[in-house]
Amino acid sequence: MKKKWMCSLLLLTIFITSGLLIFATGINQSNANLIENINDPISGSSISVTHPPNIELEDGPTNHTISWTLTDEGSRDYFGAYSFTGDTVGSNPAGLSVFEGPTCTLNVIAEKDGHKNVLEGYDGGTISGEYWQLEDTYSNQPAGTIEYYIQTSGSSKYLRMYLYEDLNFAIYMYLDNGNLNYNDGSPHVICPISNDIFYHLKVDWNGPGWQVKVDETQYGSGYSYGFRIAPISGINRMHFSTASANGDYYHYLDAIDYSWAPGYYPNRNMDYTNGSTLNYAIFKNGTQETAWQPWSGQVQVDYNVSGQSLGVGAHNVSLVFNDKAGQWYH
Repeated sequence: MKKKWMCSLLLLTIFITSGLLIFATGINQSNANLIENINDPISGSSISVTHPPNIELEDGPTNHTISWTLTDEGSRDYFGAYSFTGDTVGSNPAGLSVFEGPTCTLNVIAEKDGHKNVLEGYDGGTISGEYWQLEDTYSNQPAGTIEYYIQTSGSSKYLRMYLYEDLNFAIYMYLDNGNLNYNDGSPHVICPISNDIFYHLKVDWNGPGWQVKVDETQYGSGYSYGFRIAPISGINRMHFSTASANGDYYHYLDAIDYSWAPGYYPNRNMDYTNGSTLNYAIFKNGTQETAWQPWSGQVQVDYNVSGQSLGVGAHNVSLVFNDKAGQWYH
């Protein structure tokens, strides 16, 4: 894992007989517009920084590129018809039908493995009737797509992920025995599922059958998977629920999206917002050299220097940037 650096300072010193030496160390600054008050790095930022290696510059016109890589490792709001972004942490999700049996809960939590505002289902049940259930109904869709993220702490425990036409099973997909499975009258394994990893599922259906993509790997290509009860005229209900008699496990859902939802495009829920604007600029000797640039995810920042352009003496070239907590660094 990359070592986190809160910032990068390049201190440039010209030696009259041996050219220019550049080296890096960590500092912090609290003002986006002033390069001052150099302190120790602040821990806890969601921004990781890969700083430039040491380079030597000759006292001449040749340009050398200094590069930093900024990576936002904070949690992200993934887009979707139900992304839970506006839901209150600790509450049931708005707009969806929820049932919580004894010893079971289904609530929005603040964060899970880089996903912000996620639906957490806990099943502590040990007897029949102790389960949680999540449903949504909509107009009948003869063909369509549903996408969502799923994570589990117990892939050996049963989790229903059904799609219905009215009261009839259409797509009968479920987690059990460490696998993602489906049943079209007999059980079939789709692929293995590991614990504590978010998987992106994309379920497509049309008249003759359906297919599912798991983290961009296609299964049932050409809509070759069969419906549980066929034929169907469409799908109009989504259903998630637990069903294990051996409880004490968690499932997580995020960014549920439909192809008929306003603004939908394929894989929309792979896109996200980080919840605030991140910016960077380069300063040289306290003077801003580049315009402020917005960024998200990851960005490489390049800046060219030469011994001739810098001149003899000590020079401070800094990348100045903020994080989502409002801290500024250089």
